[in-house]
Amino acid sequence: MLNNPAPVIYQNMMNAMQNEQENTKPVTERGGLLGPKKSMATKNTSALNQPANRVMEYMKAIQAKRQELKDNGNS
Repeated sequence: MLNNPAPVIYQNMMNAMQNEQENTKPVTERGGLLGPKKSMATKNTSALNQPANRVMEYMKAIQAKRQELKDNGNS
């Protein structure tokens, strides 16, 4: 029986963040007839509204600040 699911959830979120970084393709602005429509660009913002994605963004921000404190020393 799993009493504390937090370590498993944390590990799953870390794996998801690593997969997201590996799978992220650079966005190129394209114009013309074959370029993506504006409605396609708004689909990415709706993914950010999902709770798991918001938590992932919060985790990234916290980890960045933690790393910044570690690099600068805690003085």
